[in-house]
Amino acid sequence: MTSINDFAVNFYNIQLAFFGISITVFTVLFAFILNKRDEIKLMNFQIEKGDNSPSLKQRRTFVLTNLKNLKSVNFYTLKIVISTFTFFVFSFIISNLNFNKILNEYLLLLLYGIIFMEIILFALLIYKIIRYYSKSTKI
Repeated sequence: MTSINDFAVNFYNIQLAFFGISITVFTVLFAFILNKRDEIKLMNFQIEKGDNSPSLKQRRTFVLTNLKNLKSVNFYTLKIVISTFTFFVFSFIISNLNFNKILNEYLLLLLYGIIFMEIILFALLIYKIIRYYSKSTKI
């Protein structure tokens, strides 16, 4: 049977990888969100100056919808960033402590459950990204 310390070290490595991936995705999406926000500000300025063309309003509506989708995906990514960092610290602490056999079993079950939950969160994030991609690239 796997000891909790061995599994916690592996869990620690998995959390570090998940954290790195999720912080990268979060940062890239955040940059896109800021870019879209600046684009909306520019469009609002043009509308305030008297440019009421239908194409500008249509493009503004499209950018607002796009921004809403990006913020939704980035919200899921932020959840993953926070959870992976928390579990990263948790696994680091567990890997340096000794536990009795009963507590060892419960902690192993808890860590397996955490990994399962994170896999579900990553699957939801991938689904949202693919759905967003397919909507954005539809001709």
